[in-house]
Amino acid sequence: MEDIVQAFRARRDLLAFLGLSFYKDPSEELLGSLEGVVQGLGALDRLIQSERYQEGLALFGDFLQMAAKEKDNKELLKEAATEYAKLFIVPPGVSAKESPYPYESLFTGKHRMLMGEPRDEVYKAYWMAKLELKQESNEPEDHLGLELLFLARLSERIADTLEEKGQDGIEEALKDVSTSIEFLKAHPLSFVDKLSELVLEQTGHSFYRGLALTLPSYLRFDLAYLEEAKEHFLESRQEGEQQEQ
Repeated sequence: MEDIVQAFRARRDLLAFLGLSFYKDPSEELLGSLEGVVQGLGALDRLIQSERYQEGLALFGDFLQMAAKEKDNKELLKEAATEYAKLFIVPPGVSAKESPYPYESLFTGKHRMLMGEPRDEVYKAYWMAKLELKQESNEPEDHLGLELLFLARLSERIADTLEEKGQDGIEEALKDVSTSIEFLKAHPLSFVDKLSELVLEQTGHSFYRGLALTLPSYLRFDLAYLEEAKEHFLESRQEGEQQEQ
């Protein structure tokens, strides 16, 4: 059980980093966690086996090297903040439908407008899971960053449940794993490929190209991991029921 708890905590950290990276421009704190994140993503390389994923990891490494050369990263972070704004807030000369604005409604909504049906579906998912996401701005709930942070929160709750309750927490963990699977398929995975392509078309910045190249492959791997975890919990529940008989 301890290994599973650690795996879900590691998953939480990766998802939180990826979510925050889309939600706001990099901070000193986020930059400080990048090395650990790159190690975590790198440990999955042999399982994911994607050239684009490897290229993304290399670009994260390039960004880390630039940070290591600087005594003060203020200029590096300022450049990253400028690039963030150009990509995700005010892409110059680009229509909303051709921009990498990270809102699901713009990619999968019926009218491809902000606050569309996907936003309502995502809001309902947050409410059903009884998880409140503390926002630093009034972004629509279907912002990719918030969706990833929601998955991170679920992962944290799964780890906490298993750590505190052990076998008695399997049913609760199974429910959150099932929610994570359904949400991941219905929401982030429904538009992350298109969003990532738009990011790659519009930036040469190593950090944001790294994000765009690694995220789609990581999320597909994550879905497979969750499905395996679900099977494990189902088997564990069945074994527990048999022992009680």
